[in-house]
Amino acid sequence: MKPILLFFVAILTSNLFAQDSTFQQIDLTGKYALQFQIAENFRLTSFNGTVISGKYNFTSSLALRLGVSISSEKIEVNQTRYDSINSSSTSGENDISGYSINIKSQLLFSNPIIDDISFYYGGGFLLSYYFNKQNDEGKPDSILASYNSTNSGFGYGFEAVAGVEWFVKSNISLSGEYGINFIHTNAESEQKTKSKVQNSSYKISLSETRTYGSYVRLGLSVYF
Repeated sequence: MKPILLFFVAILTSNLFAQDSTFQQIDLTGKYALQFQIAENFRLTSFNGTVISGKYNFTSSLALRLGVSISSEKIEVNQTRYDSINSSSTSGENDISGYSINIKSQLLFSNPIIDDISFYYGGGFLLSYYFNKQNDEGKPDSILASYNSTNSGFGYGFEAVAGVEWFVKSNISLSGEYGINFIHTNAESEQKTKSKVQNSSYKISLSETRTYGSYVRLGLSVYF
């Protein structure tokens, strides 16, 4: 984090000596912004979503922020297993697939810009869903013939945030933000195993409610 702090100090120092004007007349009405999170060594990562993370300003004091993350995978594996009890080998296929989606939507309220800095606060809902399955098929006469599992979960909740936004230029700002999350999750896991020795299955249902605070996030917003 030390390089990031030095970066902020350097920009602040250069602005103090380069100008004494403020950006109080900035009008953000109707402007869009792409947002990035500043990680260690000045890496830019996703702020609120991996697919899109941005906001739209209805006015200079009211904005809608949206973050969307989507992922999917599909893996097919052909494998051969050795059965030490029967001294034989078994061929089979292992298929793994799944997907997930996360959505965050927040309304943000901003105070007037004073000395290039504005305080903002707000909150909104968050939704998440994931599903994955694994099919491991072998020969029916094998001791370990087949294994099937499915996992899924749906979560919803609310996130409240508060932070400060510093306009280093009229269309570029840096921000620091705290947040707290209230999330409820319902999840299910089911597994089935079939072989010439025995068949077994079980199903687990989980319901969880969590409240936790977010780490401080440093952000970069570019308005256009």
